[in-house]
Amino acid sequence: MRRLLKHLIVGAMVPALAACSGASIGNSDLTPEPSVATSTTSSIARIDRTVRDLCKPLLEFFENELRLVNVKFGPEDNLNAPYGTFGSCSIVGRESQNGFAQVYEGGGQEASFLESVGFKRMGGYSADVWLLDKRPRRIEVSVRVGDWIGSLRIHAELAYTATGKLDITDKIVDDSVEFMIRITREIQQ
Repeated sequence: MRRLLKHLIVGAMVPALAACSGASIGNSDLTPEPSVATSTTSSIARIDRTVRDLCKPLLEFFENELRLVNVKFGPEDNLNAPYGTFGSCSIVGRESQNGFAQVYEGGGQEASFLESVGFKRMGGYSADVWLLDKRPRRIEVSVRVGDWIGSLRIHAELAYTATGKLDITDKIVDDSVEFMIRITREIQQ
């Protein structure tokens, strides 16, 4: 994961529990790592969900909502892997990795951890939402839907639209929150 974060441009990641063994340093911020990455034990794996169920909507969000160009699935992803209680994927752009997504089951203590590393709780959404706003460089959105956690990180420095570098607007923040709520809800059902 550290190698992934080093080149992260537009990313989605889910903070792990505050009780995890620690955090990694990536782009000068703390990003928690899940203590166990399992993909075989939940009901999702039994209904034939795969990592593609997370990656495909993520790629579509980057292309259609963020309007990023020249993006595709990351080479390290196994899109056909079963999606159990944990899953991840990456999106690669023309210069570097443009995204990384994780959604996992088993939240509970993430709020205190997120707030301890600078996330602010946001109201007005259909799920619990936290935002780390470091514009113009990046934002990170984390959501909790039931027992599932989803998060989206967007780095603008090397993310390109047809007209130039990505500008993270308030609309992009709101769209990112709504996307993560929707995809986390879909994955956990």
